[in-house]
Amino acid sequence: MAYQVAIGLGVSIPIEAKINASDQQGQCYDYYPYARNAKLIYLTKDGRAPSEYSRKAVNGVEILPGERIRRVSWAKICDWLETVSGTPEQIRQYTVALRSF
Repeated sequence: MAYQVAIGLGVSIPIEAKINASDQQGQCYDYYPYARNAKLIYLTKDGRAPSEYSRKAVNGVEILPGERIRRVSWAKICDWLETVSGTPEQIRQYTVALRSF
């Protein structure tokens, strides 16, 4: 799943969300033009790094630098959601489901 959050002033934050999917060739590299002013958020179950296969351009020469990627786990998202004051029951159920993967 790919997302892009636009926060104004020419800033956007591309997000690659992985649950049970493998990296595709050049997949993270394709975000590079959109991640010039922000890091690519690479969201996985365990916070792992994307493969070099995904970070390299299809031409095999250019690569998205590791320092341009912010690794985040779904567990961290759940932790944050659960600390939000007045978290609705629906969100709690969602975090329980995410943690079960």
